[in-house]
Amino acid sequence: MPDIPDFQYLVELLDDEDSVVSESVRRRLSEFGQTSVRALMAVAARESNPRRREVVETVIESINTELKLNALRSLFDNSGSCVSLFESAYIISSLIDPSVAREPFEERFFRCSSEYMAESSDQRTAVENIRIFNHIFFHRLSFSLYDVDVRLPEYALLNEVIRTRKGNPFAVAYIYLMMGQVAGLPLRVLTFPGGFVPVYVENGKELFYINVYRNGEIFLKDSLTAFMSALGLNIAPEDFKLRDENALVSIYLESLQYIFSNSSDEKKCRAIDRALEIFGTERFLSADLDEEGY
Repeated sequence: MPDIPDFQYLVELLDDEDSVVSESVRRRLSEFGQTSVRALMAVAARESNPRRREVVETVIESINTELKLNALRSLFDNSGSCVSLFESAYIISSLIDPSVAREPFEERFFRCSSEYMAESSDQRTAVENIRIFNHIFFHRLSFSLYDVDVRLPEYALLNEVIRTRKGNPFAVAYIYLMMGQVAGLPLRVLTFPGGFVPVYVENGKELFYINVYRNGEIFLKDSLTAFMSALGLNIAPEDFKLRDENALVSIYLESLQYIFSNSSDEKKCRAIDRALEIFGTERFLSADLDEEGY
């Protein structure tokens, strides 16, 4: 039994016909945060009555959503412009799927990032470091692009992409930059209407850009127009803007918003919308990712 007073009694009252009682019970359980989520998930797994299981799952989703949105808001408020991409990834993953636990998520990710940490060196040039990073990321770890049309949740959810090493361009690029942040590589994002491209910045100067579509291929500024043309885009120079990690989190959430807006899961759509609001009103992607994208 979880360390929650009268837990079993509270569970029995979750579907009480008196809405005042059931709502009071939900509020009481929410006071115990993640402990309630874990305990209720165990209850739902054992419940044989479909109606009661649905009630319990609804409460799990409600408590978990508020818990994770508060955690994301606190992270954003206390991080300034340099938000942790790992912490954001875990919070968003567990917002979408309450069964995502921190320990296995963290262990799986840091097992990947340690591959580069063992090879990193201050004696190499920026290009040498990225080439080694690319080799580890795309070849040794075998991260690869799937669902380039950005439609399927299984290729968008970071916990799944870290596990399978298969993801859509937004998810793979997010993990690429997340590993780069942990490794101390000075990677940022150059945004444009409809998407972004990773960029290596040193002493405030954009040294080169990275094409995640082509296993991290490096290209220089004079090739940026050709890169955009290959994506079917015609971007004015003034529309390119160098952004911090907060923009990347917002872009990733927008890609999730697009995927889930095409599904029937309204609760996940609302949760993602609320998460996006935390990062302000600016939006980076177009409404139609079929026409514009990463």
